[in-house]
Amino acid sequence: MLPSRLSVDRPNRPGIYGIKNKEHEHDRTLLWVLYAAGWVIVVASTFLLGHFDMFGLKQVLARWQSRQYVEPGFRQPGLYRFLRQPMMVGFVIAFWAAPEMSIGRLLFAGVASAYILVAVRFEEHDLRAQLGDDYVRYAEEVPRFVPNLGSGLAPATPSRSH
Repeated sequence: MLPSRLSVDRPNRPGIYGIKNKEHEHDRTLLWVLYAAGWVIVVASTFLLGHFDMFGLKQVLARWQSRQYVEPGFRQPGLYRFLRQPMMVGFVIAFWAAPEMSIGRLLFAGVASAYILVAVRFEEHDLRAQLGDDYVRYAEEVPRFVPNLGSGLAPATPSRSH
């Protein structure tokens, strides 16, 4: 799909390639849907885990109110029952489904995807250390990026903290 996207049309702007003619309008619409879905997954994932915790707002508010911040425990909300990294999957979808793919965007998508593949290993190492056995069991049961379609998308059973 990518080579055809890069060779279908070349607008007047240098370095920009996209799908513009009428016969490829359905392809362009599909790309916009995928692009939007990727960003929806990213934003939804932040709220599933605790948007205000993730961006430090609850920590700041607790300090401002002179009270102790309590970190949320291990949970598997929504998409996190099927994938360990739905937010990163959303980013990758959005990066690669850009309806107008320039050489710069192509480079960005490739480098960002490579970064994500490396960075999640460090993040998951830290999560294993921070959350312990609950996260270790979760990592054994739930795939990182691609849901296990062979299991009929049965969600992982939530682990209980002891």
